Amino acid sequence: KTLSVNTASGFMLHPVQQSSYDSTVRGAYFTEDQAGNGSFTVPALTIAVFVKPQAGAQGYGLASYATAGAPDVVPYGDTPVYLRGSMNGWGTDGDFSYQGNGIYTVTAQLTAGNQYEFKFASEDWATVNFGAANASETTVTESVPVALGTTNNNLFFTPAIDATYLFTVDASDPQAPVLTIENEEPYAGTEVYLRGGFNGWGTDTPLLYQGGRQYQVAMSLAAGSYEFKVASEDWATVNLGAISGADDDKQVVPGEPAYLAATNDNLVLTIEEDGDYVFVLDATDKAEPVLKVFNEQFFGNTPVYLRGGMNGWGTDDELIYQGAGVYAVDITLGGGATEFKVASEDWATVNLGNPDDALTNTVEEGVGKVLGSSNNNLMIELAAGTYEFRVTGPDASQPILTVIAK
Repeated sequence: KTLSVNTASGFMLHPVQQSSYDSTVRGAYFTEDQAGNGSFTVPALTIAVFVKPQAGAQGYGLASYATAGAPDVVPYGDTPVYLRGSMNGWGTDGDFSYQGNGIYTVTAQLTAGNQYEFKFASEDWATVNFGAANASETTVTESVPVALGTTNNNLFFTPAIDATYLFTVDASDPQAPVLTIENEEPYAGTEVYLRGGFNGWGTDTPLLYQGGRQYQVAMSLAAGSYEFKVASEDWATVNLGAISGADDDKQVVPGEPAYLAATNDNLVLTIEEDGDYVFVLDATDKAEPVLKVFNEQFFGNTPVYLRGGMNGWGTDDELIYQGAGVYAVDITLGGGATEFKVASEDWATVNLGNPDDALTNTVEEGVGKVLGSSNNNLMIELAAGTYEFRVTGPDASQPILTVIAK
């Protein structure tokens, strides 16, 4: 495998490895182009050490930003990979989603006490087929990473409780991926609360688990500044505050991410106007949870419309706020395909369409579609009839559109 790195220059295989008795190890090498960019080539299943010889004054090594902006290389390319085992009849229903940086994830609902046998594999059982690296070590323990191998050894996992479990495969090294299984709910078994000046630092405001490693709660707040934290009742199992005592780190700005850490530093939220606000805790990475706060009426005072071929792209059909972070409008369609967007009158304050990175702009009846600020129209094809177009927050930058027959 060859890895090209910008600015890599003057490297060589370590002298000890150059003299190795193993010809495969000696086969690792470094090349450099005329622009001063280098490529490191390492044979399969080989560890190679490259060094940059020094003479006289200490020279520059490899810049820390050398790979910044480099494209993300998907470990198994276009090959879909699956969780295949007794939890799904060894089929291909459990398809992993690629998250970037070599990480694949999938969830599965498992029953306590049942022993599940499984592997990480492609549909053909040949392009990708990973199991236990060692036949004597086939049991996977919750939250304990385990290295996989291209073997015929199945893996085994027995969940402690009924729950949805998250299977994460780190395939940064495609030949030696690492599997971790954990309860999808980050704080399973522990109630987590918003605790601060707005509720006497008590436990009246539990964050409710939404799935997808996210918790959420809405509360009414008067204009003002509030100190608070995210914590369990005992202030020990979970106790999340600002990442430092610096004022900038303590401030929570509505609509912007606030990074949390297990510290004694309170967070500070300043509300400009009375209203209902939604707190969303994203613990996708439990070591670096992120909190966002949104105005539940996320379009604020801006009228927003459904604008498209069904109404001449005009402003006849305003989305009306229904409460609980939902806007809706009923539209009568004549049948057939229609392009449209969700936008304000000026096409600038709000202009929501198909996200630039979406695979399709098609909206399916009854299926939520994530919107994004873009110049891309949405498209829907429906039979003649009346339909409710419903836009749900709380994030105004990526609300969810659902179209439902009336």
